Amino acid sequence: MSSDLRKLFAKNLDGYRKDCNYTWDDLAESSGISRRTLLNYAGKKTVPDLDNLGKLAKALVTEPYALLVETDFSKLEKRTKVSK
Repeated sequence: MSSDLRKLFAKNLDGYRKDCNYTWDDLAESSGISRRTLLNYAGKKTVPDLDNLGKLAKALVTEPYALLVETDFSKLEKRTKVSK
């Protein structure tokens, strides 16, 4: 994954997380992905595989591709937390 795409993914991950009113712990519980791994994604140290991308999208009430494209969070409807 290119550096620019990695930055965009990290920005979107944090944006969707905040839009859902999730803490990192909430997102870890909802997605089944460890908090440490999520923070590695947010810190641009690693990127998710396709399975984890799907888990994140489900937890964040969006589609996987949405985590990889430019997003204007000011125009999105607020999401609600969902269980696994």
